[in-house]
Amino acid sequence: MTASDTTPRVWLGTLSDYTAGTLHGRWVDLDEGVEALNEAWEEVRASSPERLAGRSLSEEWIACDFENCDLLADAGDSPWDVLRRWEAVDGAGADPHLWGAYADLWVDADPDGFKAWYEERCGGVYRDREEWAVEFLSDVHGDILR
Repeated sequence: MTASDTTPRVWLGTLSDYTAGTLHGRWVDLDEGVEALNEAWEEVRASSPERLAGRSLSEEWIACDFENCDLLADAGDSPWDVLRRWEAVDGAGADPHLWGAYADLWVDADPDGFKAWYEERCGGVYRDREEWAVEFLSDVHGDILR
């Protein structure tokens, strides 16, 4: 990984190892998709020290860190949910900062609805985030800005 690397990734580990005092897991690049995330989870789970010692089935994951997708993740979020958000944002060609604006509008922000929302609201007609933000805030909170 280089300083300019923008690959979204998650550090995926087993909760049973973590609670037993062992940090066991690995970094997974989210841009490799759900199959890679599932395979990584199975590998981490199968090699769990707690599982190999017969003390746990190591069936619960823990996402200890996210990189380059922090704006799409909240504490306790599933890496699979963050992956779906990243795919929605990336697929729309949107800036990840816009996920926050979208998620703030709906309690149950749906990654499947993001692209339609982005195209309807943002549609590539803005030069940059600042121009979009000014119009968005004027639309949503116009009475405060006047």
